[in-house]
Amino acid sequence: MQTIGIRELQTNPAVLTKTLENHDFAMITKHSTPIGIAIAFDDKIVSHGLKTALLVEAYRKSDLSL
Repeated sequence: MQTIGIRELQTNPAVLTKTLENHDFAMITKHSTPIGIAIAFDDKIVSHGLKTALLVEAYRKSDLSL
């Protein structure tokens, strides 16, 4: 998971685009405090639902464990 500050996002939005194109998660922060998570939109989200697809992908990438 990549962390992107809101100021960096405002000045260089391509950093978020590249992260999502690589099918990685991006945590958006403001003053080092997490304010949101961005994920790539794909067919798994449509077929499994957002919550299930997000959790399965996080587990697959070892960002989440049982």
